[in-house]
Amino acid sequence: MAAALTRRRFLGCGGVLLVGACTGGTGPAAPTSSAPPPPPDPLLALLEEREGLLAAYEATGTAHPDLIGRVQPLQSQTAEHVTALRLALALPTATSTSSAGSSSTPASKGGSTSGPAVPADPAAALAELRSAVQASGSAAESVCVSTTAERAPLVGSLAAASACHALMLS
Repeated sequence: MAAALTRRRFLGCGGVLLVGACTGGTGPAAPTSSAPPPPPDPLLALLEEREGLLAAYEATGTAHPDLIGRVQPLQSQTAEHVTALRLALALPTATSTSSAGSSSTPASKGGSTSGPAVPADPAAALAELRSAVQASGSAAESVCVSTTAERAPLVGSLAAASACHALMLS
């Protein structure tokens, strides 16, 4: 007693399946990107390091006013590096302008507790600052090897400046 499969029944079943498929789903699947998101720009890490150096120079000058003569020129140059990095990254330079403005008088802010801790001994403070500068220079050297040809001069000059600053802090 099997019912014969007529053309009408066949098309009716197909229509029911089609309507069920259209209404039973959760909708079209969201397009998935097979490519992972791009890694962060390596210049951002260099920018953060240079901004940290600015804070370290300022804190050292504040904690040891007798070192301002040695630290202030290096702080001013580092502020210029921050500005150059911000321009290369197409970021606003307002933050670096305020940092550069405070670089002419590093002790003007008084005992700021928000900056990095500075050793009480001036020689130890210079050694710690030199270590931070050398670490920043090493990071710039690493980025220089893998950066684009357009950015290589900037990153190379940051590495060279770090080497010079480390010598001047010796």
